Amino acid sequence: MGGNVTLIFPLNFKETWYQLAWALDELDITVNDKDVSAGTIYINMDDDKNQHLEKIFNEDIMEKHYQLLLKSSNKKTVVLLNIIGNSVEQDLNNSQLFLSRIHSIFK
Repeated sequence: MGGNVTLIFPLNFKETWYQLAWALDELDITVNDKDVSAGTIYINMDDDKNQHLEKIFNEDIMEKHYQLLLKSSNKKTVVLLNIIGNSVEQDLNNSQLFLSRIHSIFK
């Protein structure tokens, strides 16, 4: 998916949506907005509600606004992480760190 960091779930869209919501809840990340019909979840990490996460995420991650975008494809769902308002190289590094945290919940 060209230049984006992805997390692939071997689940349909609906199951992935619920599993991702569970993972964000387990990480105690406050979701600012979500739209299941568009497959988007928005997170503002510098929101006061997320300040407790400074212990597990680096400062670069904490200052960002994120969009998680879910796309169904061949009996699996791909989760793309977009960082809103940042350089491409920095986006990829921070996206990898962020999705790694989500992925670690499922191990």
